[in-house]
Amino acid sequence: MKFLLWITLFLLPTLGHSLAPDHFLYPRDKYALQILGLTPLATLGQVDELAIHFESLHDCEDIPSHLLQACPLADTWLNKSKHLSTQYPFWETNKTQILFFGERHIDRDSQLRFKSLIPLFAQENFTVLALEMFNSSSQKYLDRFVNYEIDLDEILEILRSQWGYNLEGYGAILKSAREEGLKIIGIDDRNSFTDASFSDELILRDQHMAEILGHHLDNKIIVYTGRLHAFLSLGDKTPTVLDFLHENDPNLKAESYLLIGHRERNFWSHLRLIFDYETNINVFKSSKLLPYINGILY
Repeated sequence: MKFLLWITLFLLPTLGHSLAPDHFLYPRDKYALQILGLTPLATLGQVDELAIHFESLHDCEDIPSHLLQACPLADTWLNKSKHLSTQYPFWETNKTQILFFGERHIDRDSQLRFKSLIPLFAQENFTVLALEMFNSSSQKYLDRFVNYEIDLDEILEILRSQWGYNLEGYGAILKSAREEGLKIIGIDDRNSFTDASFSDELILRDQHMAEILGHHLDNKIIVYTGRLHAFLSLGDKTPTVLDFLHENDPNLKAESYLLIGHRERNFWSHLRLIFDYETNINVFKSSKLLPYINGILY
């Protein structure tokens, strides 16, 4: 079933509303899917060739014709100072109240890279870390963990009972967040919507996440979830966590970033290898990613 779904995404010339209601809830926009690394913007071989031409290229028009498929991002590679940032913080510090970060749950590298940002979040006055990994019903255990009433192994046992992924990266996140004095909250409710369709379940869970987050809006919040929950917009009528939050506070300012793992065989991870960036986290920001997300960390 999943294979057929991805074949559909790759072959559709446009992604309008011809998709079934239960389609995989990524933006229904082919270019958005490409730029997010979810369908090919350029093959890995084309990216290799772009690297060969890198030093001599001056603008998009100089790219060989068979590489024009990758042209929309060429200005970023050729003028890295425009959109590629290793300066932190990389968000609008005076406006942003909520930062969303979307991971791929099986990618430990992304989790450890996110963990490395936690001291920066604390320095920039973020005081709450909201995690999809914990159901909100587990809050009493998270409070006890933050207050050093239970240890890391104990809170990971709680997580193991409700989360089916490797826990090592999440353990590092929890440990760092506690050391930095952040309040940790669980925001999901994976047990209440099991009879719903895939799309409806995600929407109901997003609504629940927004409800829990709504109790903490006196604070600056970091939200760490899977990518599906981290979009600012899905480009159609499907509501996101932020959409639900905006129902009560239309002026709430948020930014969203997707984490791309080192081992993901896609456009972004390949770029990282080719250009051998010196920093642990590279940030690509561009208006081309809006309204879906603000940037990609890779």
